[in-house]
Amino acid sequence: MTYFENDDHFPEHTRRAGRPALLLVTDRAQQSRGLARNLGLIGTLDVADLRNAPDPAAFDLLIGDVDLQDQASVLALRDLAGRAIRGNLPVLSLLRADSHHERIQARALGASATM
Repeated sequence: MTYFENDDHFPEHTRRAGRPALLLVTDRAQQSRGLARNLGLIGTLDVADLRNAPDPAAFDLLIGDVDLQDQASVLALRDLAGRAIRGNLPVLSLLRADSHHERIQARALGASATM
């Protein structure tokens, strides 16, 4: 499932044996195109709007590309990351500003790692 329906560069992905299933949740889908292309090289990738994301239990890794300065985004990510953690799913938080505050906040929200 991808939210770039009008872009031929983002075909609907299917799970392939041996490739990790990645879920990228974002609050800025149009700006995440390059990221999605790169992540698609290492696994099958689904891209979802943060507020309409599927259950992370069907994936091997949850990747959050979310504005940690926006309260609504933080709350939505906290809920999604909580479901992922309960299912022993690792969570990678992509930081938009590599600051101490964002690293601490991402970890507090449940991120296993930050970039």
